Amino acid sequence: MQAPDHLHESGFTLVELLVAMALAFVVLGGSFYVAAASFRNSNVIESRATTTDRVQRALDLLVHDIEHATSATVSATGATLVVPATAPGAAAVTPTPTTTVTWACTANTSCTRKVGAGSAIPQITGLVSATLTPTYATGAVATAPSYVNVQVQVRVVSEFAGANAAGASPAGVTGTMVFDDGAALRNFAR
Repeated sequence: MQAPDHLHESGFTLVELLVAMALAFVVLGGSFYVAAASFRNSNVIESRATTTDRVQRALDLLVHDIEHATSATVSATGATLVVPATAPGAAAVTPTPTTTVTWACTANTSCTRKVGAGSAIPQITGLVSATLTPTYATGAVATAPSYVNVQVQVRVVSEFAGANAAGASPAGVTGTMVFDDGAALRNFAR
């Protein structure tokens, strides 16, 4: 007696197909999860890089103003600096014309820079806090600090990030960054 033809047919059983589909679903689901997490992380990294660049450019300008100041009045949240008003390479004029540069930092808003009687222009936005710490020369009567340390804390905002795990930050805020810099008043006569 001969066996029926259908017993010699090869293929997968229904159970094998279901197991293979379940495994494929798990692998594909994991792949999509990793891709989505990577996309979110790249946006956070880009936001941090943009914030770093923006704040560092403003701090470079503040440090430049401090270094070139001939006198300064510094408070915890701002500085009024007297800086030479001549352009680099311009002919020397005696006395050297000066202008006043005022930096003002307001917690939870921004740090602004105002030159002379001009308008205050925001330089650091998303500010959490700012502290300017003057150091005065020893052994002489100092009318201006010889060194100013600057520390600012800013919010990092990403359009794709949600609230943090505790839910305390507004949507889009991915945390804060602290920047610390400083400069000596090179032109200050001691």
